[in-house]
Amino acid sequence: MSQPKETSPVIVTSLNNKQTKVSKFLLDPWSTAKVVLPAAAIQIVLHQTSLKKASIRELTLGLTLLNAFWFATSLNLSYIETPLLANVPSLDEWTKLDVGRHRFNWINKIEATASIIGLDLFLNWNHRIINHNGYVDNTLKAAVLAPIAITVIQSLYLLPRFNKRAVLVSKGEVTTEQLWERDPFFLKGHRAYITLDTLKISALAVAGLRFGLMLKN
Repeated sequence: MSQPKETSPVIVTSLNNKQTKVSKFLLDPWSTAKVVLPAAAIQIVLHQTSLKKASIRELTLGLTLLNAFWFATSLNLSYIETPLLANVPSLDEWTKLDVGRHRFNWINKIEATASIIGLDLFLNWNHRIINHNGYVDNTLKAAVLAPIAITVIQSLYLLPRFNKRAVLVSKGEVTTEQLWERDPFFLKGHRAYITLDTLKISALAVAGLRFGLMLKN
């Protein structure tokens, strides 16, 4: 028997009331801040105790590994697994939406943490390079800073609006089909998110390769 396109509002509401602690945390509007603030505090401690003592080569290695991890994680979760889940015929539209919002809120927490670590590493690395009469070109700066800026935009603008619409679906006030057909932001927002993710992954690839090549010298 084929699955219906939309889950009954009664079933959706029942499932919504059975959220786990992890689910409630991921969907909490303040959850990103709850991750970023402790991560920033920890990074400040690491900066004072470890990064100041690290050599330029060690900082370069750290930036290489971070960009490689971030690139691989975003590529896998956003461009490999998500399209597959979106085309599984046994999943109805609400399930796809619910899985999608959990996945992208989870990815966002990882990227927010990576942004803090990456920004601190890069600023420290850039300061060391300048102090040694070195030069950091604008392409590398853009490749490092673009993913961080994109993550901020997604965290503060796009994801909150997607989450609000998912809540409307969970309450049975609207269906995902209606969102696609009648909500201008839903379609444009998805296109913007995909475009930004593409730019982010491209920048991470450039930055990772550039830092990796520096390790050969």
